Amino acid sequence: MGTRWSCSSAEAIAFCNLETQLLNNISAPDVPSCEQAIWWQDDPNFWHYLLVNNGGAGIQEAGAIDAADIASRLASMVGLSSYLVDCTVSGNVITVTLEPGVNGPVEVSTNSGSAPATLSRSVPGIYTAQVASSAEIRVGDYVGIDIGSANDEVVKVLAVGPGTFTAFFTKPHYGKVSNIQCRVLPRARHFGRVLKNRMVDVPTPDYGELRNIA
Repeated sequence: MGTRWSCSSAEAIAFCNLETQLLNNISAPDVPSCEQAIWWQDDPNFWHYLLVNNGGAGIQEAGAIDAADIASRLASMVGLSSYLVDCTVSGNVITVTLEPGVNGPVEVSTNSGSAPATLSRSVPGIYTAQVASSAEIRVGDYVGIDIGSANDEVVKVLAVGPGTFTAFFTKPHYGKVSNIQCRVLPRARHFGRVLKNRMVDVPTPDYGELRNIA
């Protein structure tokens, strides 16, 4: 049997334009913790703060021994008062971690060291993906996303709209940050289109497998 009567997945993907680009982020970034450093300012009137959303704690430098002392006390105060995060400390560095069950976003910052950070957890669930084209996506199709990466997964399409499809995602995907391709896994209708084109629309002779008899 020659190639006229068969079709590979790669041929169906190319012929039917089954690849499109993800345009939005799926789920929140998975950043459940951050480090915040406290640096000694050598100013007795300076107040060091560790802020979590609209709350936090502050310590005046005049009442502290060094940066590590301030970090330890701030971590203890915020850890005890906040239901959003837990704090641990090593030297002058405070590690702030989301409490179990808290998904964020939670804003964390200090005023004498590290840059602000946003803590969040990626949560599996039903999300709507924005794509460059949804023309070849149907309800019930399976779509591969982030193929070849650590977040590679295949999802089943639950709903389709203009330039969108909805599915249950188990991993985060950052379409606003990276060039992420979505690929519809070929189904019978796609293979049929290729074969129809090959045999009806643009027919070509099929000589089968030719043997070299020389």
